Amino acid sequence: MAPKITPRRSEDRGHTDLGWLDARYTFSFDAYRDHNFAGFGALQVLNEDIIKPGKGFGKVSMITKNLRFSPTCSLANSDIRTVSNPSASYFLFALSLLILLSFLPPSTLAMGNTETLRRGDIQLTTSGPGITHSETNASSKKNCKLLQIWTQPSGDGTRLPVTYHTKRFPDALKLNRLLRVIAPAGEADPETEMALHADVSVYACLLEPGMRVGVVAGKLEGGRARRAYVHATMGGNGELLMQGQEGEVVLGGGDGAFVTGWRAGEEMGFEARGEKRIEFLVFDLA
Repeated sequence: MAPKITPRRSEDRGHTDLGWLDARYTFSFDAYRDHNFAGFGALQVLNEDIIKPGKGFGKVSMITKNLRFSPTCSLANSDIRTVSNPSASYFLFALSLLILLSFLPPSTLAMGNTETLRRGDIQLTTSGPGITHSETNASSKKNCKLLQIWTQPSGDGTRLPVTYHTKRFPDALKLNRLLRVIAPAGEADPETEMALHADVSVYACLLEPGMRVGVVAGKLEGGRARRAYVHATMGGNGELLMQGQEGEVVLGGGDGAFVTGWRAGEEMGFEARGEKRIEFLVFDLA
């Protein structure tokens, strides 16, 4: 039986435009609040950001030990902002991914390191009890486009050390194939994948018109079905076709889809339509 697919249209996402930053929020973030979109499994934040040339934000403190619901990180100016909920008694977020879709912003993390990222780079950060982070678009001419993704770790993530790691996944490796770029710790191939302390796998693909790819669901104890979130990045003119319980679902740039009832061993297929290739991610979630 095909899984249930519920689209999340690009225009329905949260949106903020600060002049230097144009951001779209799949889930509740900053001033955008919608209890219907407060995360999906371990996936808690999926922001699609466009940063103007030479712009960015200064130091932002992410104090994860007190986080409970959704991030309250304000990017309205370059002041240090504490991302916390004083009434919470337990930590929620500990891991984040920064996926570069175009050009290069350097990213400064808690350890005082500065790194320049380019298209295809994924920077995986384990925030432990908290980090200080900043981002700037290093280009003086081109916008920078990136995905900011936060996931909930397995167990108490505050006990994890603060780390960050960057790996490049060239377009050629993702062309017309679903490449697993993130895998659960203990399963990840250190040569080809990045390890995440969560039951989450992330696949990336650049699919050309007329081509088809598929991914098989992982396993859960007790034979329970898994779920997935699919996100097509903004900026392309292609379309992504999926087949669900209620028939055909077509995603355009910026659209996403919640997938439930995805049984272990079942393949979920994707077909590209339109005149240009489409770039998308698949999050395989417990």
